Amino acid sequence: MDQNTNPAISRRYYDIAIELLKPTLLRDWNISKVQALLLGARHLQCSNSPDECWNVLGLAIRIAHGLELHRASPQDQKCIENEVRTRVWWACFTLDKLLSMIYGRPAVTSSVDFTFPLPEDLDDEFIFADRVLYPTPKRVSGMRFNIEVVKLYKILEIATRSVDFETTVGCGEALAQSVLVLDERFQRWYADVPRELKLEENEDEAAEKPLILALRANMVRILIHRPSLALSLRALSGTVDHRRADEGVKSSILQHSRGICVSTAMETVNLIGRRHEQTRRKSGTSWFNLYYLFNATLILVSHVVDTAYSNACSNALPCLAQLDTALTMIKAMSSNHTFAQKAYSFLQQLLSCMDKSLPTTTMRWDGATATCAPTTQSAIYDSRNGIDGIGLARNLDEMGRMIPDEELFAGLSDFTQDLNEMYADLGSEMSAWFDEQGPALYRTVE
Repeated sequence: MDQNTNPAISRRYYDIAIELLKPTLLRDWNISKVQALLLGARHLQCSNSPDECWNVLGLAIRIAHGLELHRASPQDQKCIENEVRTRVWWACFTLDKLLSMIYGRPAVTSSVDFTFPLPEDLDDEFIFADRVLYPTPKRVSGMRFNIEVVKLYKILEIATRSVDFETTVGCGEALAQSVLVLDERFQRWYADVPRELKLEENEDEAAEKPLILALRANMVRILIHRPSLALSLRALSGTVDHRRADEGVKSSILQHSRGICVSTAMETVNLIGRRHEQTRRKSGTSWFNLYYLFNATLILVSHVVDTAYSNACSNALPCLAQLDTALTMIKAMSSNHTFAQKAYSFLQQLLSCMDKSLPTTTMRWDGATATCAPTTQSAIYDSRNGIDGIGLARNLDEMGRMIPDEELFAGLSDFTQDLNEMYADLGSEMSAWFDEQGPALYRTVE
C-alpha cells in the first residue's frame, strides 16, 4: 500500500471482512474461513497490529486443526480439494514459523507432529478434480517458491529448537557441532533450489521471488550462526571466560561461523538497498525490509563492539558503512510506518551507547581516515539524529595506541552483557526490544 493511500481504507475493508465472518467464526468451520484468516493475518502483519495479527493467525491454525488439515486427506477426496488442503496447511505452518520468529513467541505448529506431503510442484492448470497431470519436460511451477520456503522454515524450526543459548553457548565444542549440522543442512537446501529462484543466477533483475527467498534464507542463516557471535559477546562481558571461549579445536569453526553471520548481515543490507527507492513508500514491503534491516544492524553492532575481532580496518570499516546505510534506509521508512519510527529511535540510542562504550583508542591502522570519513547524508554521523557528529568514526579512525585487554573488557562489559542477554531470547523479534519507556538496553547502560 502506497504511503499516500489512507491506511484507514484498508483497515475498513479488513473490518468488514471480519464482521462478515463473526456470526459463525467459532463454529461451522470450513477451509474458506482458514484462508480468510490467513489473509487477515498477512494484512495485520504489515499494518502495526502485531498482537491482533498473532491472535488471528492462532485462530486460523486452531480451525485448521479442527478441520484436520494437518492430517492426510481422505482417500475419496478430489485431487483439487486435496491440493487446496495441502497448500492451506503449509501456509499456516510457514506463517506460524515466520511470526514466531518475528515476535519471539512459541510456535503453534511443529513438523515433528505430523507427516504430511508438500504441495505439488505444479501450476493450477495441471490439477483437476479427478486427476493431476505432470508436464514433460518437468518445469519450475509457480508453487515452487512456496515449497522452498516450507523447506527453509523446517530448517528454521530446527535451528530455534536445537540452538539453546544456555546449554551450547557456554560450551564452544557443543555449539560448533550444532552450527556445523545446521549449516550443512542449509547448504543442502540451497543446492537444491532451482536456478530460477536463485538471485545470483536469475537474469531478470526485476524478479521478486528470488530476492524475497534470498532475504529469508539470509535471515535463517543469521539465526544459525548468531550463537557464535553471542559466545564472543559473553566472553567480552565476562559471563564466559574469554580464554576458554577461544580454546579447543572448534575455535576456528566458531570464528568462521561468526564471519558467516556478519557477512550475511552485510549482504542483507545490500539486498534491501537494491530496491529501497521503489519499495520504501510501500507500507507492506517496508515492514519486511525493516525486519531484515533491524536484525542485520544488531549483528553488525555486536561485531563492531567486539574489538578482538574487528580490530582491523578491513574488518570494521565495511560494517560501519553498512550500519550507516541500514540506518539511513530505516529512517526513510519511518516517514510512513510507526514501527519503523520506534526501530529507528531504538537503533539511534543503541548506536549512541556503542559510541560511548567503545574506547577512544582500541585499534591501530594507517590510512583509515580517507575510507571512513562520513558522508553528508549519513544517518549515523549526523549530530541532529542524536549521535555526536563523527564520534563513531573517530573511535575507529584516531587510533594512536593499543590499550590493554583488561581495560577494553571493562569498558564494554555492561554494553555487551545487555546485548548478550537479549540474544538469549529467541532474539529475532523486534517488538520486545522497545516499549513505551524506551529500549531496556539504553536505560541500563545510561
